[in-house]
Amino acid sequence: MLVVDDKVADRFTAPGDDVERMKYGWSVTHRLPTQIVEPPSVALGTVMRSHTVRELAHQAGYARVDVLPVDNDFFRLYRLHP
Repeated sequence: MLVVDDKVADRFTAPGDDVERMKYGWSVTHRLPTQIVEPPSVALGTVMRSHTVRELAHQAGYARVDVLPVDNDFFRLYRLHP
């Protein structure tokens, strides 16, 4: 499976760069509220760190998660292996 997610730092450090601040703003003003009203939802919003993607993939039964070497300022691509 291929997962495309927003690219943010692996750890949150305030105040974050311009792109991360934009993504958090979008997350709390749009993405999170729209997820909360459509249960069932884990309501993660826009910003997921690599460890969250790995944890969710493991819970879904995937054995391995690779971050693909794609050079992009906005997106990170993950390959999930059964």
